[in-house]
Amino acid sequence: MSYKTEVQTDASGKWYGNSATYSTPKAAKDAVEGLAGRWTLVHSTRVIGPAGRVVDFAGDPDPDEITIAECSVCGGPRLLLGSLGKLDHFRCRCCGSESSNG
Repeated sequence: MSYKTEVQTDASGKWYGNSATYSTPKAAKDAVEGLAGRWTLVHSTRVIGPAGRVVDFAGDPDPDEITIAECSVCGGPRLLLGSLGKLDHFRCRCCGSESSNG
C-alpha cells in the first residue's frame, strides 16, 4: 500500500499534492506535518490512503492502526471534536457538517 499527502493553502477548498508516496500512514503524516511547518500558507493537511480515501488519525492511539473516516455529506475528512460516553463527535473539515458515531 502507498499513501500520499495533500495540503490546502487557501479558502478555495482545493487540495494540492505531488507524486511523493509513503509506505505507511505514519510516514505520510510526518512528512505532511513537516511540510506544513515550513510553509506559512498551509492551513489544512491530509493523508490519502488506498482507493483515494482520506486517512483519519483522530482518536487512534497508533497512527499505523488507522481508521478511514469521511463525511457522509461531502466525503471530506472528519475532525474529532470529542467524546461523550460511547459517542464520538466529528465535524467535517470541508463542509462543516457534524456527526456522531459510537
